[in-house]
Amino acid sequence: MKKFVAILLAILMAFTCTTAIAAGAKSPTINDLYKWTPAYTWTEMVPAPTMESIAFAAEKLQYFLGTDYELIDAFRLNMAYAYGIVHYDSPLLYPDEDYVMILTNEENTYFFTPILIENASNTTAVFDFTNVEPAWYDCYLVHGNGVV
Repeated sequence: MKKFVAILLAILMAFTCTTAIAAGAKSPTINDLYKWTPAYTWTEMVPAPTMESIAFAAEKLQYFLGTDYELIDAFRLNMAYAYGIVHYDSPLLYPDEDYVMILTNEENTYFFTPILIENASNTTAVFDFTNVEPAWYDCYLVHGNGVV
């Protein structure tokens, strides 16, 4: 009887182990790593924007970032509610770099320089969206390359 129980237990343990491995967690995609707090809805821009998309902001971007900057991310953001402090987690941010977030639509354009906080998994950008009108915005994350 002990042998039967031992064999049955071994089969159950092997079955449990293989199903746990087979049903393991999926690897996250790049979009799974983005996180807004509070949870704003966002979508990718199609077609993907180019540097010409932010040409309207060249003067201000040069003021904040110098003459050498690049567009590293763009998406549409639904700011459904007015909040003061907003956290944006992204794998594209690095703690010792310079960034500007541009929020724009037909009625308003805002420029934000974030406070960057390094986390274990990525970097969090903290923005003060106190006076931003709730609406859908085209968002452009621009990275400065350190040339003044």
